[in-house]
Amino acid sequence: MIRKTLLIGLAGLYILLFGEVFLRVMDPQPLMPRYVVGTDWGIRGNEPSITYSHWTPETATTITTNSLGMRDSREFAERAKPGVCRIALMGDSYFMGYEADIEDSIAGFLEADFEAAGYDLDVLNFAVSGHGTSEMILHFENLAARFSPDIAVFQFHASDYTDNIRANLHRLTPDDDVVATGGTY
Repeated sequence: MIRKTLLIGLAGLYILLFGEVFLRVMDPQPLMPRYVVGTDWGIRGNEPSITYSHWTPETATTITTNSLGMRDSREFAERAKPGVCRIALMGDSYFMGYEADIEDSIAGFLEADFEAAGYDLDVLNFAVSGHGTSEMILHFENLAARFSPDIAVFQFHASDYTDNIRANLHRLTPDDDVVATGGTY
């Protein structure tokens, strides 16, 4: 009886192990670590000073953030050098370039194209995977604005409606004014 129970248990374990290996080989699921942490102002932000690999069946890339969680390996002073134009990107995983190498992201293309045209600029990528416009506004007010960008580009995506509801950081008044709820994500 004990031998039969042990044999059934081992067979079940073998089936589970075989099934796991089979699914990982035949139908791999993308590993999508987000490395998103809480910020001092109550929203989510990119984990600072981290480098990690991100892959899906379509692509593999390395994501690097600086000490403030910007998608960049470079550190930026709060004041731009004289004559340098600053562009702040506020968005979600699309602006962050989540499945792209940094030079193939929107920030990378902007910087390369403008520099090729003779402009001196810094593209500061403050995008965070999963951010809706509500979090983008708070992220801008509490971090990006300190860098005095000349231009701020806010990305809008159809998922922002549900992201904003889920975040519960702002609400509409009966007079259709937007007010902060005082909550945190």
